[in-house]
Amino acid sequence: MAATSISIFTSKELQVTVGLLKSIDKDLSREIRRAVKSISTPEWTQEVSANVRNPLQQRVLASNSTVAVGNDNVRLRSGNSTRRLSGGGSPATLARAAEFGTDRARVTTYQRRSPKGKQHTVKRRASVQLPSRSRSGWAVYPAAAEITPRIASLYAQTTLRTFAETIEKGARG
Repeated sequence: MAATSISIFTSKELQVTVGLLKSIDKDLSREIRRAVKSISTPEWTQEVSANVRNPLQQRVLASNSTVAVGNDNVRLRSGNSTRRLSGGGSPATLARAAEFGTDRARVTTYQRRSPKGKQHTVKRRASVQLPSRSRSGWAVYPAAAEITPRIASLYAQTTLRTFAETIEKGARG
């Protein structure tokens, strides 16, 4: 499930950051990506956890939130795992309903046979345990809106500081 993105064209600092990462040594850019990921992943998980409203969202969205850092972007992910949960569903299949909710009043009707062999109609409201519909999302999207500026700032600061430290070491050594 995708969250939000920032255009680098809205900020000169981000343009410089991406330009630097594309032009520096691969080992140095790898070090920067690892540093940004190690700092931003716990913050992203904590922010998503702060917005969850029920155990399903915690299990599907918060515990499966990760950050992927590249030279030109940072991707905030949540609910992408395909590993099955104890109930049989995977976070990837449940993430949309857990984030945006569903029609709680929907009734599913089906026929079943009783232990005595008689057939009868059963009505179930299977969506009651999910949150009600929300276009803006309940956990991931509000968390992404909150943390995206912080992570963009962290990305730019880490890149520029590491680059400056490398130049300083080269001048000394």
